[in-house]
Amino acid sequence: MSTTDQMTPDGTSRIQSALEKLEAMANKQHDMWLRMLHAYESKFYPVDLLATGALKRSAGLCGGFQNMIEQRNFTCAASILRLQLDNALRFYAAFLVADPQAFASAVTDGTPVRKMKDKSGAVMTDAYLVAQLSKRYQWVAKVYETTCGYIHLSERHILQAVESTTDEDLSVGFIMSATDKHLPEETFVEAIEAFCAATEIFHDYMEGWIYSKANPDIMAKIRDAKQKARNAK
Repeated sequence: MSTTDQMTPDGTSRIQSALEKLEAMANKQHDMWLRMLHAYESKFYPVDLLATGALKRSAGLCGGFQNMIEQRNFTCAASILRLQLDNALRFYAAFLVADPQAFASAVTDGTPVRKMKDKSGAVMTDAYLVAQLSKRYQWVAKVYETTCGYIHLSERHILQAVESTTDEDLSVGFIMSATDKHLPEETFVEAIEAFCAATEIFHDYMEGWIYSKANPDIMAKIRDAKQKARNAK
């Protein structure tokens, strides 16, 4: 397979163009954090602490993922993608519970998310969070399942070690290297796009928390309206 990067109209490779999009997203996170801290007269809540940890983790994952893509280390890049999806899933869980502040405090105290319940009483295992988030983002379940194969030793690692096969003499060529330059460019581009999508989900819910914190009166009216609708049923 060719390892030559295809070029975009502006002269950059598709991989580099995708990484520039990711870098722009990553650069927004510090401002996002400051806006959160300053919202509602700079009051600080347990969810702020949870969000701070999630944003710090995301910053590290964005940097690490970019480095692994630049080095063409797909094994590590795919694992980091799974971690960023985990970041989105677990912060999303705060929006499923009856008391987000109590949830955030429990996470800070070391209670695993998988042992807590959402407002319907369902235990928030990874499988449950994936199923719920997939109702809004259909691609989540597939990417979660695929990237889990890179967290645990699986057939994906075995297949990734195969560089070539020959039908004539049924021979197999293996590659033993820290990099995966034999993989097609499209594989790396798709990984970057998936990472950007996972980061975007995380950012959407982060912005949701910032808005909720900054507008408590509006959110209270929304909660009251929902409660009245439930009572009317």
